[in-house]
Amino acid sequence: MKPFYLIALLASLWCLNGCNKIKDLEYKGIKNTRVKQAGFGNTDITLDAIFYNPNKFGVQVKEADLDIYIDNVQMGKADIFLDKSTLRTIEIPREKQFVIPIIAHIEPMKAISTLLKALSSSAVKLDIRGTTKVGKGGVFIKVPIEVNESVNLKDLK
Repeated sequence: MKPFYLIALLASLWCLNGCNKIKDLEYKGIKNTRVKQAGFGNTDITLDAIFYNPNKFGVQVKEADLDIYIDNVQMGKADIFLDKSTLRTIEIPREKQFVIPIIAHIEPMKAISTLLKALSSSAVKLDIRGTTKVGKGGVFIKVPIEVNESVNLKDLK
């Protein structure tokens, strides 16, 4: 084996080993829940998910594959809310609290009975489950995300 390939292999193994030591981001809450666009075909809701980075180093977060559940019924998909023309990742500071903006694409016709039931109550159970990519130095790994929150409908703007 050529020395270059051996060095590249060892560097890759070392990097992968270091990436496995990334601690999970800690969920702290939701704020600024807003209806961005409402319609029969699709409703977009934006919110800020608050997390804490327990790692002794900053990381980057990019693209997410998230499912949205309201009162345990899947309502649609969500992603990190980035202006793709200017931002590709979110910089996460080390050992600090931070906000990840999320946009949820809800399909109201798909689950209209759940939405009507939700409107008759003061709060709904919101679950966001899926994965996001977290990394450093261009090396990213998939990290599970699970957010469980009771959202007061009176707080929607």
